Amino acid sequence: MSGGDTVLVNSIEIGGHISHNPIGVVGRRIQVRGKVLTPGRENSISLHFWPATEDGYHLDVPKCVDLVEQTSPNMVILGKSLFLFPEPVKQIAEVCRAKNIPLLYDGAHVLGLILGGQFQNPFEEGAHFINGSTHKTFPGPQRGVILGNMASEQEMKWWTSVDRGVMPGSSSSHHLHTLPGMLIAIREMAEFGREYAAQTITNAKALGQALTDEGVNVEAKEFGFTESHQLAINVTNFGIAKELARSLSDKNNIITNYNMLPGDKDAKNPTGLRIGVQEMTRYGMKEDEMGELADLMKAGLQGKIVKDEVIKLRSRFTDVHFA
Repeated sequence: MSGGDTVLVNSIEIGGHISHNPIGVVGRRIQVRGKVLTPGRENSISLHFWPATEDGYHLDVPKCVDLVEQTSPNMVILGKSLFLFPEPVKQIAEVCRAKNIPLLYDGAHVLGLILGGQFQNPFEEGAHFINGSTHKTFPGPQRGVILGNMASEQEMKWWTSVDRGVMPGSSSSHHLHTLPGMLIAIREMAEFGREYAAQTITNAKALGQALTDEGVNVEAKEFGFTESHQLAINVTNFGIAKELARSLSDKNNIITNYNMLPGDKDAKNPTGLRIGVQEMTRYGMKEDEMGELADLMKAGLQGKIVKDEVIKLRSRFTDVHFA
């Protein structure tokens, strides 16, 4: 990246990761040849946000393609932090490859689902890079990966820049002590990944329906709630999202995080909670347990104390599955 470059990203309002946005590393402080680039200055990075459909959970493909054509960006980034549905990688990659624009797919949250063959395959759809976490849906130690799909000499130059950016640019050690755990996780995913990923998505859908049956406002109902491990719920009927997230965790041992939903305007006062079911799935919970969990979550949102019931449910599942 250089001063004055243009990058296309998902906004936080439609689920984009904070690091891609003006207050994150892409928009706020980008280190280029020893200089710090900040918004509003001559050498700053210019961010443009992908246009979304009215529901806010999908990108408007024709408008996105037009945006690439009009702005000729130096990089485009797809992928989200609130990541319910696949991205239109194929359609956007076609114009990016025609214009020699690198396409980065942020698969941090869905890497395990991708490797399990139950989500989109960004490389097959034309992405140049996938970055991801090895400790979310991919059930390994805390690490990060950057994968490349380079087909030309110019694209290999991009990879060389990435390689140098990692070492010596940002890292000085590969943290050897984490690699045995990584090896085990890779072997588990190779053997059980498809089954694990499929059950994870099934559980997320089941929890979405169970919460809906309990009267909780689950987002994206018209699209089947989710195609990933995540759910988004609107909790305005119960109170303030950040306070509810704290109460669920502190008083009831239910971990969520407060999250902006499409249409929210104030990042400090979002209306949603984000839920992920991958850990519960990894410990053997299935659809029936999603119903039990929905009942407990509803009670917690109503201000009831159900910690003992949550502990009792969790204590029934202590063995790691898909291993």
